[in-house]
Amino acid sequence: MRRRRLSERAINFAKEFNPELDFYTGSADDIDGEYDIAIAAEVLEHVPDERVSEFIVPVAKKTKPGGVAIFTVPTTNVRLNRKHYRHYDASIIKQQIEASGAPLTIEKVEYIFHLPWWLRVYSRLCSNSILRIEFPFLSKSIWGRVWKKHRRVGAGDGRHLLAVTRKLV
Repeated sequence: MRRRRLSERAINFAKEFNPELDFYTGSADDIDGEYDIAIAAEVLEHVPDERVSEFIVPVAKKTKPGGVAIFTVPTTNVRLNRKHYRHYDASIIKQQIEASGAPLTIEKVEYIFHLPWWLRVYSRLCSNSILRIEFPFLSKSIWGRVWKKHRRVGAGDGRHLLAVTRKLV
């Protein structure tokens, strides 16, 4: 079994981009209160198979009855990163949530964000190991187009999966 410690470097990186937010390292059990919405964004893939339930259950506990718990994960359409234990399709996320025994019912699973070929080319040209070029106006225009046309996609080309669950009352 691979064991990983929480990365202080990753937390500091997140703080740099979001200085107005509070970041905690530890279990959801360590956070006081219950919330209308709990979000685990791009986390489950970092949890070993045998500990996934240990992760999902505390997230459910911190969600108020009738509240929403949202999980986002990379899909099997994306090459497995060495820092990830697995990538997901709809059946894997459903199986893990149901197997956890957490009082969550799955309301929606959808695939999001398709990376079109032209954006891959643009990204490689403008940001690589040799140089980084930024065109703020162009970037804003590109991401606006991607958001409108490539946000909701099918199972065959989605880069991320979004699972929306509701805590049973």
